[in-house]
Amino acid sequence: MLEETDENSPQLAQWIINHWNIATFLKAMFEFWQAYLGPFNISTREQLRNSVFRAYHVLRRISDYKGISVDELVGYEKHSKKTDPTSFDKLFDESVDDAKGMWQHCQDWSRSIEVVYKAKSGKKILTRTYFLYEPHKHLGESEKNAIMLRIKRNTPQEKLSDLLKWTEAIRSAQEWKKKVKKSWKTYWLLWAS
Repeated sequence: MLEETDENSPQLAQWIINHWNIATFLKAMFEFWQAYLGPFNISTREQLRNSVFRAYHVLRRISDYKGISVDELVGYEKHSKKTDPTSFDKLFDESVDDAKGMWQHCQDWSRSIEVVYKAKSGKKILTRTYFLYEPHKHLGESEKNAIMLRIKRNTPQEKLSDLLKWTEAIRSAQEWKKKVKKSWKTYWLLWAS
C-alpha cells in the first residue's frame, strides 16, 4: 500500500502508475459506492463507504506524486457535455450521473493536511495525507474561542490532552443540542420555561 510516511513512496507510486489500470480501479470503487447505497446495516455501510474513501485517497496520493490533479488523473470533468464525453464519462456510460455523484461526494467529504516526517535516513520529507471529513460537523466561532481561551499550554502534551478534552466536551454538547431539537416536546418545554 502507498504510505504517506515512506521515503520510497514516490518510486512506488510511479511503479503503480506504469503497471496499473485506473479504469478497473475506478469501476471497483464505484461498485463499493453502489453497495454502500444499498440496504445494508450501519456497520456494513460504514465499511463500504470507508473502502470508497480509501480508494479515492489512493488516487489523490498518486495524482500528487504524478504532479497532476486527481480529476485529470481519472479524466473527470464536472460539467462535461454528452457531445464531448471525457474518459470518466465513457468508463461509466449510462451510470455516469451516479459515478459523478460518488466523485463529488468524495471531493466534498475529503480533506488533507501537510505533514513533515523524519525518514529512517534522517531526511525530513513533506507530504500530504488525506482523510475523511464530515463538512457538516464543524465548530462555530464561539466554540473555537472557548477552546482557545481554556486550553492549558504549559507543555505540548498538556496542550494536546486539554484540546482533546475540550473538543470532546463541545462535541457532546452539540450532540445533546441535536437530540433536544429532535424531540419537539423537550424543545417546547425548554423554550417555554
